[in-house]
Amino acid sequence: MNEELLKLAYQSLKRQFDDISKDSWIWADFFEDEKVGFDYFKKQIEQDEDFASLQDETYYLGEDLDELAYDIAYEIASKLRENDFFHQCGQCMLENL
Repeated sequence: MNEELLKLAYQSLKRQFDDISKDSWIWADFFEDEKVGFDYFKKQIEQDEDFASLQDETYYLGEDLDELAYDIAYEIASKLRENDFFHQCGQCMLENL
């Protein structure tokens, strides 16, 4: 997988979450420590079936890496927001027990 593309996607993802609470699990897992966060991000991307096509570096030959990185980050941000919604619902349910 193209390391430069992953770094661009990671930075784009971070910009999309600039306004998130620094107490959020998303911030803590992905951005609090950039080295650890990037390694975690990279591992998640490499294991995610939705991004399996990125394993083939010919997939993005001739593509604008900045645009592709933004698209990847946008898709990941959508997944994270969805997961955060379910996480928040779970927390509310636990508090109401």
